[in-house]
Amino acid sequence: MEQEYLEWQPLFRDIAQFYLPRLYAWLNSSPNGGKQPSAAKTTNSKILHSGGTEALRTMAHGMMNGITSPARPWFRFRLEGFGDEDDQYPSAELAWLETCTERVQTILGESNFYNVMGVQFIDISLFGTSAVLTYEDFDEVVRFYNVPVGEFVIAQSSRRSVDVFGRFFAQTLRQAVQEFGEECLAPNELIRYKEGKGGELDTMLIYHLIEPNDQKSDASIRVPSTFAYRELFFRVHPQPKLLKKKGFHEKPSSVARWEITGNDTFGTSPAMDAFADVKQLQVAVKQKVQAKDKMIRPPVVADLALKGDPLALLPGGVSYVPGASSVGARAIYTVNPPLGEMTAEIQDLVQTIRRQFYNHLFRNVSDL
Repeated sequence: MEQEYLEWQPLFRDIAQFYLPRLYAWLNSSPNGGKQPSAAKTTNSKILHSGGTEALRTMAHGMMNGITSPARPWFRFRLEGFGDEDDQYPSAELAWLETCTERVQTILGESNFYNVMGVQFIDISLFGTSAVLTYEDFDEVVRFYNVPVGEFVIAQSSRRSVDVFGRFFAQTLRQAVQEFGEECLAPNELIRYKEGKGGELDTMLIYHLIEPNDQKSDASIRVPSTFAYRELFFRVHPQPKLLKKKGFHEKPSSVARWEITGNDTFGTSPAMDAFADVKQLQVAVKQKVQAKDKMIRPPVVADLALKGDPLALLPGGVSYVPGASSVGARAIYTVNPPLGEMTAEIQDLVQTIRRQFYNHLFRNVSDL
């Protein structure tokens, strides 16, 4: 699984740098050290115009509004074998279905579901693949977790549906103890954790695997055969150690993909289709800025008499020269770029990018 991800990683990294570099720090960092990469240290030097990022977010918000809108009901329960119309159901069954629908809507609204879906729509629009983990929660009934691209790998079955999900992630020692207990720590980590003084905020690398429950595997990682899937948490360094195992009747991982080509595991995305135009947009903006800069601050040739006077060529600068002197400075060449045409080119690129992200469709839907 990791080998296939590594084939996609260069493309994912390039796309992130031109759209949302700070959201996907794992793509630019090696997880081997177990230290959580920081978005604060990730720069966006590739982005000179935010047209691509704006189009991406418009698409994600449009899908959120059209598919899982938190402002209006977007699903309802119905029974197999019946139609969608209310008059096809007896009143008692219809009331039960409506009650179930309202309760699930309430549960989702009071959980972090809509926050997670907002990020998932960005992921699938940008990388063509997004992953969410779903777990039962004592406080909120259910809780959802986004898994950033660069942190997970996947494999698919013969039906080409994702049935194996693996990831590596960094946790602080404090978080690991809260989830797995103190026995998950190595001896030196346990000392730092108990001493405090910030040591409990040191990080450790944890591996996470969700896969079909194979009863032929090693007995140490089996769960009862009544479960269709099993979940394993383990460490590799400083020595291999199983931290937790659990069984599930349904997959707790959900992987959405935009478009699949052949037997590819990862999907393609609108951001990939618009990638060339987004890069061209940055070049066009850079050229326009350079052209304006040469108009405002053209390269000049100056008399040697002005050498050593840094104020002479600045606004308000005064140069003292002998009377009737021809000492001065002038532009080496005149720059007169077609700024209007350059601006029009940039606007055309922005409109092309917006079309590739279906912004015209989502804006029309939002206006309804």
